[in-house]
Amino acid sequence: MKKALFGIVLLFSITAFTGCKSNESKAAHSSTEATSQVAKVRSTKESSSNSTSTHSTSSSTSQTTSNTSSISQTEESTAASEVSTAGTWNTTKSGELQGFISSWEQSMGQSYEEYTPGNNVNFYGLQLPDGVIGGSEMPLSVNNQPVTAAWSVDGTSSAEYSIVAVYSDAENRGRMDNHVYFFAFHNQQPVVLVSMQNQGMNDHAFHLQETGNQELKNGYAAIVNE
Repeated sequence: MKKALFGIVLLFSITAFTGCKSNESKAAHSSTEATSQVAKVRSTKESSSNSTSTHSTSSSTSQTTSNTSSISQTEESTAASEVSTAGTWNTTKSGELQGFISSWEQSMGQSYEEYTPGNNVNFYGLQLPDGVIGGSEMPLSVNNQPVTAAWSVDGTSSAEYSIVAVYSDAENRGRMDNHVYFFAFHNQQPVVLVSMQNQGMNDHAFHLQETGNQELKNGYAAIVNE
């Protein structure tokens, strides 16, 4: 009887112990699965965070590149603008031309005065420059071709020739062999025109041509391109 009772108790203990082990195994497995799920969630969040960070960095880099490109284009545009306006005229260059003429006239043995609209030289009866500006009194011809001309303070105008300065020795010489020089821009390039016309022409125009005096041409071009 005691042996039978002892056997029953022993069997009950073994069964209970086996059940506990099984529960522990299930709990451990469940804990492992939970830990794995947490790790997966963390990994997903970190991946999403890294992706967002990478996208943000990429966007920032793209914006920086775009801004840099915009600044570079602006600088290039400004530089191009400065080059394109390098030949324009101003009061400083006008003063430099006066100084150059003062030196050049001595080498020529001549004496020149500067003339402007409203302050004309009487050139064989024609008032210059007013008499030919805009064809007001006499049409203008350059190299035997009729042209339009306008007075300009900055070297630009809608006319074919933008005149910025006029010099003549007519008041300091006799009645013969007088010169008048028109300093102008044609197609945005500096040009020096000269005339010694002392009588009317068949086309009733005042004729000029580009000067052959290389020193005068080079001096004017140097001032323009400073």
